[in-house]
Amino acid sequence: ATGGVCTWTISNTLATADVIVTLKEVSTNDEVEASVTTTSSNVVIKMNSTSNISANTYKAVIIG
Repeated sequence: ATGGVCTWTISNTLATADVIVTLKEVSTNDEVEASVTTTSSNVVIKMNSTSNISANTYKAVIIG
């Protein structure tokens, strides 16, 4: 986390900014709220957190 925010950048291989992104907690499959920005080349997800988030805690589902 930097400044209280964790940021993930995912390559957008669908090559369009018109995608739907859902962020889910892996252990419960519950949907989680986060800031999502899309471009034709990347999906950027930002989530408030006071510490680093362990790998495989969340998953992004991207539909184009």
